[in-house]
Amino acid sequence: MARERVQTTLRIPIDVLERLRKILAERGEDMNSLVQRLIEDWLRNPTLPELEAPLADDPEVYHLRAYMRCLPAVALVKEQHGRIIFANPEFQRLVLSSDIAGHDANDFFSGDTAAVIIRNDRVVFGTNKEQWFAEPVCVRSELRTRLCNRFPIRDGQGGVKWTGALGFDWKQIQEQAQNLSPGDVAKRVSCWETDPLVFWPAAVTSPSSLLKEYLGALPAIAVVKDLEGRLLWVNERYSRVTKLKGDDVLGHLPGDHWPRSVAEPIMIHDRLVREARKSFVSVESMPANQGGERLNVRFPIFNSAGELELTGTIGLDYRGIRTAIEELSLTCAHQ
Repeated sequence: MARERVQTTLRIPIDVLERLRKILAERGEDMNSLVQRLIEDWLRNPTLPELEAPLADDPEVYHLRAYMRCLPAVALVKEQHGRIIFANPEFQRLVLSSDIAGHDANDFFSGDTAAVIIRNDRVVFGTNKEQWFAEPVCVRSELRTRLCNRFPIRDGQGGVKWTGALGFDWKQIQEQAQNLSPGDVAKRVSCWETDPLVFWPAAVTSPSSLLKEYLGALPAIAVVKDLEGRLLWVNERYSRVTKLKGDDVLGHLPGDHWPRSVAEPIMIHDRLVREARKSFVSVESMPANQGGERLNVRFPIFNSAGELELTGTIGLDYRGIRTAIEELSLTCAHQ
């Protein structure tokens, strides 16, 4: 039987293309080598990516998958031996491969880097506590430090079932955490630069139960909003930190449950993402007993047609992440 031919047209904005060429040149690569690697990877797993099922099928599952697909940070779930169960598209872009499941750190990183990652995973399994790590990662001959929050995903008895990870580029998150200030209106928000490999052909097809467990254990606030700024989905951390139950806030705007001084910056920063169709990071002050100061990365969520459909937010404790960066900076300086 003749093999069906598939033709795909890829449209990449000129500015993104130029940024990509510059980065590839710095790494000693060119566009042809990148395309060849993508083709080889596809031939090992010849399936065309499909995005989420229609929204009407199951709104919660749709929002979970869309959020994880567009999250501008590395998200991983691993079993006790360090093998990857789930990796989001951001990690696939980092290692330029979609053949991830079942592999461990040794399959993607140099020996020294892999050893550090494996050791840190074991620390979380052994202590049953979340912890921030500074991890020097060498990928495609480029050495960059990543700030990684590794945390336990517990079973019904409270033991460690899996480990989860949330990773950011160290330099970027450090600069944003140090330069932004909740007390200065002019320093509350900044553009969050994302990897130019935004066209990476990946979909999130992992079981929704796995995504729920990851986002339920995630030590950060995660929310999805519509294009009017109404909350459509929140994770468990959101409810614990803000003291607001999901059922009470879903379908509502920030002004419906926050005082004006809190709601206005949120709505302004939400609108920035919708209008610019880019990711932004901001510092916002919540009531002290409902989250305090938060470092929030907001990002656009596009559908399969490339249309802006939703926005997502990953929210970190502002003081907590500044402290982690300061402590890890001292540790790295003495190594």
